[in-house]
Amino acid sequence: MVDILPCKSLVNKPFLSAIILAGGKSSRMNYKDKGLLCVKNQQIIKFVINHLSKNCAEIIISANQNNSKYAAFGYQVYPDIDFIDMGPLGGIYQCLQYVKYPYVIISPCDTPILPDNYVIQLLQALTQQQADIAVSEINQQIQPAHLLIKTTLKTDIKNYLETGQRSLHGWLKRHKYTCVPFTKNKGEFLNLNSEKEIILFSKLN
Repeated sequence: MVDILPCKSLVNKPFLSAIILAGGKSSRMNYKDKGLLCVKNQQIIKFVINHLSKNCAEIIISANQNNSKYAAFGYQVYPDIDFIDMGPLGGIYQCLQYVKYPYVIISPCDTPILPDNYVIQLLQALTQQQADIAVSEINQQIQPAHLLIKTTLKTDIKNYLETGQRSLHGWLKRHKYTCVPFTKNKGEFLNLNSEKEIILFSKLN
């Protein structure tokens, strides 16, 4: 059992890893690598990195193309090897084999605006509810790709993927998870899946 440090100790970032999901094919964006697109003079993934690096001692990127460009941000990059074309869970499983810490924040690369208290709220909920997973929720709708999990769930993910199932939402239902409601008032969790959404993001302050 790993002791949870008080949230005020997050400034020292001793026990929390982050996986940024950048391994999708971006079919709705004409297969452009969304994480590397520039908006507001910055590549989209950099917004996510800047946020998570405040509270996470380690960042790992899951990517299946342009890996050298992602590595240029200064973090380890791992492509899907064990489970190819199995969606986000395949990338999560691959990266979980390399994380150093017992708790892992997971966020997609194409959601550049995260709540200010995103990491802390998820961590508090997981520990207070003694859950295996804390998942973000907006307007009573869970956001299955925005979550905090225990690293010990790696084997369970492997077992799930080996059945041929790949749904992240379906995998969540197998576990005790707690939902963490967030407010969407500044574009939080805006997913940049289209040119229209990129334009909308570019106009946000």
